[in-house]
Amino acid sequence: MQDSVADHLRWKLFAGVMRWLRMWSSNADALELERCGDDIRRIAADSGLTAADLHRLVPLGASAAALLPHMMDALNLDPAAIPHEVLRDLQRVCSLCKNKTECACELARGNADTTYADYCPNADTLRALQLEMQQWP
Repeated sequence: MQDSVADHLRWKLFAGVMRWLRMWSSNADALELERCGDDIRRIAADSGLTAADLHRLVPLGASAAALLPHMMDALNLDPAAIPHEVLRDLQRVCSLCKNKTECACELARGNADTTYADYCPNADTLRALQLEMQQWP
């Protein structure tokens, strides 16, 4: 139970940091991000990311991984049951995904659970999580 609360809080922290960085970057751009130096590394580390990840993710905005919870729901995956590090990687990969339109369409059609392997860069991890959760009592 405490792990799911901690994961929820980490998710909220990540989303908050991404919102703050998005707002901040909209005014300051990548040059200002560079000027933060060590602060960016600390913010990234607190979020379980690298500074390079932040530089790629900030321009995408806080909603860049918004489809991930919907995909996980379509696949009957409980985010609270997924280790924090794995969830963070899923968020990062989803944020950087170039197939969001196809993903959103398949989710809307209700086909995502059968088609995600064709376009989702998280497909291998999601499938492994499905298999792992099927083994749980």
